[in-house]
Amino acid sequence: MAPGEVLLLENLRFYQEETENDLEFAKELSKLGDFYINDAFAVSHRSHASMVRLAELLPKGAGLLLEKEIKVLSEVRENPKTPLVMIMGGKKSAKLESLPGLFRIADYLLLNGLLSRDFLIAKKILVDSFFPKEKIMKAVQKIDLTNPGIHLPKDVLFSLKDDWSYERIAGLGTIKKEEDIFDIGPETINIFSKIIKEAGTIVWTGPLGFFEEEKFEKGTREIGEKIVRNYKALKVAGGGDTISALKKFGWLDKFDHISTGGGAMLAFLSGEKLPGIEALK
Repeated sequence: MAPGEVLLLENLRFYQEETENDLEFAKELSKLGDFYINDAFAVSHRSHASMVRLAELLPKGAGLLLEKEIKVLSEVRENPKTPLVMIMGGKKSAKLESLPGLFRIADYLLLNGLLSRDFLIAKKILVDSFFPKEKIMKAVQKIDLTNPGIHLPKDVLFSLKDDWSYERIAGLGTIKKEEDIFDIGPETINIFSKIIKEAGTIVWTGPLGFFEEEKFEKGTREIGEKIVRNYKALKVAGGGDTISALKKFGWLDKFDHISTGGGAMLAFLSGEKLPGIEALK
């Protein structure tokens, strides 16, 4: 390579050796550089070769973005302005693994319909053929449903995958086999809004519904508007879908910090040690 050139590699996730944290694979990567800088906070919670092994083989350091993420999120985790409200949405039930750790710092946890459904299935309150992974099941068992800090939706918007003209607003427990959850309902929006209005710190990861479609965007849009109107609170958002929602509704400049990671942010805030960060020590 000539001075000033940049070499961009193919996505390392295409290689099994990457996800297996393979040492020989990391050695091949290490031949391409003289220094290792981790500026990928969003995947620092994964024990992959480019995150962990590579840091063992070269002089290493944290990039400016990673440094900022650690600084801001450490402040939220260790010295938040209270009450700390966490809004968790999206489709990845793996987020539920972080709940026990998040309860140690959050005053309120607000869950969207899909995560709430998986939560109740793991609690064996809802019956479904889908069962979350064992790690999620164990994490959810530690959460007391009567805890006043956890808020599952009072109502949700049901529709069908192949027929969006069908709509029904009702409680989670009334879900029918052919239905899917597409948004939170008006009563839930009202309850969540009151909690958000009083927040001192707000952390938001994951949309509240299928916001990409206008007819299912109400929950995400209205909750987002309540967040940005709380001018006194420190506002943090993270995750790819959340950032897409911020772009759609013009809120990118309304937040104090936008994290590049959703899962990584939750893992860090819950007190987990992130392998990619630990490898730099």
